[in-house]
Amino acid sequence: MLQQILQDMYIDPELLAELSDVQKHILFYKMREEQLRRWREREAWDALAQAEGLRPAKVKRASNKHLQWLLGADGEVWVWVMGEGPGDKPYEEISEELIAERARLQAQKEAEELWRQKEAEITKKFRDALANEKARILAEKWKVEMEDRKAAKILEERIHEEFKRKEEEERRRGEEQIRLQEEQRAKELYWTLKQAQLHSQASENEEREWEEQRELSCTQALEACPTFPTSSSHCECDLPSFQPPSLPHKARPVCMTLLG
Repeated sequence: MLQQILQDMYIDPELLAELSDVQKHILFYKMREEQLRRWREREAWDALAQAEGLRPAKVKRASNKHLQWLLGADGEVWVWVMGEGPGDKPYEEISEELIAERARLQAQKEAEELWRQKEAEITKKFRDALANEKARILAEKWKVEMEDRKAAKILEERIHEEFKRKEEEERRRGEEQIRLQEEQRAKELYWTLKQAQLHSQASENEEREWEEQRELSCTQALEACPTFPTSSSHCECDLPSFQPPSLPHKARPVCMTLLG
C-alpha cells in the first residue's frame, strides 16, 4: 500500500485520518523523499537529453516570478536531509520534537474547542439560570400582587359589606323612626279630628236644643200675649232674638209684654 501511495502521490483522506501521528510523519517523510528522487531523476534525464541533442534546451519565459535554488559548495542544489546534516539532532529526536509539537498544537486546538463548548455551556447555563431567576422573581411578584389584590378585594368586600350593613341598620332605624312618627302623627290627627267632630256635634246639638227651646218659648209667649192677633200669627211684643249657644246660663227668651 505504501508503494501505491508513493507511486500515486495520493492518500485517501479517510485512510489518512485512521493513521497515527507517527505514521503520518513517516508517510510525509517518504513522500518527500519520493518527490526529491523524481526531481533528481528528471533533472538528470533532461541534462542527458540536452547533451546528446535529443532534446532542445528549455527556453524560460520572461516572468517577474522566478524560483532560484540554493546552491551548495559543489555548485549543486543544496539539499538538507533531516538528521544527517552536521550539527543536526538525530532523526528520532527531531521526530519526537515534531510529534510533541504537533501533539501540543493539536491538544491546544482541542482545548480551545473544548473551551468554546464549555464557555457556551457556561453562558447558556447562567443565561438560563438568570432567565429562570427572573421568571421566579416575576412569578413571586405576580403572586404577591395577586395576593395583595386578593387581600385588597377581600378588604374592599368586607368594607362594602360593613357599609351595607350599617346602611341597612340606618335604613331600619330611619324607617322605624318614620313609622313611629307616622303613628304618633296619626294619633294626633285622630284626636284633633275627633275633638273637632265632637265639638261640631255638640255645637249642632246645642243649636238644635236652643232652636227647639226658642220655638217652644215663643209659642208659649204668643199664646199668653194679650195683643196676640186672632187673624194673624204676628206678635207685636218685643221678643229677643235667638241667642247663640255660647252665651252662659242659657237664658230663655220671654215676652216683654208679660214682664211689663
